[in-house]
Amino acid sequence: MEEVRERIIQSAAQMFIQHGYEGATTRLIAVAAQVNEVTIFRQFGNKENLFMEAVERYLLLPGIDAVLRGPLSGDTHQDLQLVARYYLAAVMKNRRAVLMAYTEAQRSVEVRRFVARSAQRQRQLLGKYLRQQVELGAVRVLPDPELAAHSFLGMLMAYALNQILLEEITLPKSVDEVIGQIVDLFLKGIEEKRNEP
Repeated sequence: MEEVRERIIQSAAQMFIQHGYEGATTRLIAVAAQVNEVTIFRQFGNKENLFMEAVERYLLLPGIDAVLRGPLSGDTHQDLQLVARYYLAAVMKNRRAVLMAYTEAQRSVEVRRFVARSAQRQRQLLGKYLRQQVELGAVRVLPDPELAAHSFLGMLMAYALNQILLEEITLPKSVDEVIGQIVDLFLKGIEEKRNEP
């Protein structure tokens, strides 16, 4: 049964990307997953529950939480570069899904809340890391580490959305150069000021 459930979620994610929430009927998803439509309702109750599970599993930067929860080095510069690299790679790899989720968020309060919860979780995890860096003296005291995390992730998302939506107007820089500049700019604002001898 777990294999069937997984197949339904994978098929649903593809159908939601291709057809949007309204266009991806449970009948269409059932055909793609090679199951009876009634199986979808037995497993998930309704299409909205299935959509939420697909968004959680496949559409909103899969695995980014694992990077933020994982064993980072403690070197703020190196860690933020790793987070930025993974974040941009995940957004670009899942660009159609990310756009679809944000588009559907404008139409559905439930989807909007769900997308907001996912973004909030990422802010909280990065905020927790920044709070730890404050305690270690690696960065200056931040009045609101989560707001700082929001600013950092916002710079990355702004770059990614420009790349996705305005492909013909891209920055003449490599992704590594962009990440380097974003991380350097962010760190200049949060690093502890050292007294020069």
